[in-house]
Order: sequence, then structure tokens, then C-alpha cells
Amino acid sequence: MYGTARVLLAYAELGAGDTDAAQRGYRWLAAAERCDGGWGEAPLPGGGRVTGASSSVEETALAVEALAAHRPEPVLHNPLNKGLQWLTEAVLAIGIAKALRSVSTCEAVVS
Repeated sequence: MYGTARVLLAYAELGAGDTDAAQRGYRWLAAAERCDGGWGEAPLPGGGRVTGASSSVEETALAVEALAAHRPEPVLHNPLNKGLQWLTEAVLAIGIAKALRSVSTCEAVVS
């Protein structure tokens, strides 16, 4: 999920979000959304899900950013809106300061 979202952000930055490859990536990312509206571990090949995996603020924020970075086609509006709703509720539930620390820690590890 992380790799796909980062590549989609690069496509958008380069103005290549309309390419076939990018559009397949957007659709894959939307399909990887969990039933709660967030994103977590990627789905298993063949359509299954990782047992016990849950949505996370970090992965949901990245997925929402990637979907929103390129003006999404209408089929992506529902996953984007569900992701925004999940993210808003999660941040309010855990507290904004803790959520920001969590994302900052994640970015520091990636950098």
C-alpha cells in the first residue's frame, strides 16, 4: 500500500496521473481500502486480507493524500470520502497531538 501510494504521488507531481498505469494504481489503492474506511496492511493476492491487520492513521493519511493529489475520477470519490471520514474520526479519538507525533515518527523513519 505504501509503495503504491508513494508512486501515485510521484505520478501526480509529474502531471502523469492520467496514464493507464496511474489509473490502475488509483483503482488498486481504492480497492485496498478496508471495510472500516481506512487503510492498513495490503490485501493478499487473490483478494484475501491479512488476518488481524487494522487500519492505521499513517497509511490512511497516505492513501487519502495519494487519491486526492490527482483530481480523482468519480469512482474514487466514495473511497476518498470514506478515508477522510475514518481519518477524521481516528484523529479525534486518539487526539491530534498523538496523531501528529505518530506521523512525524513514521516520516523520520522513512527519511
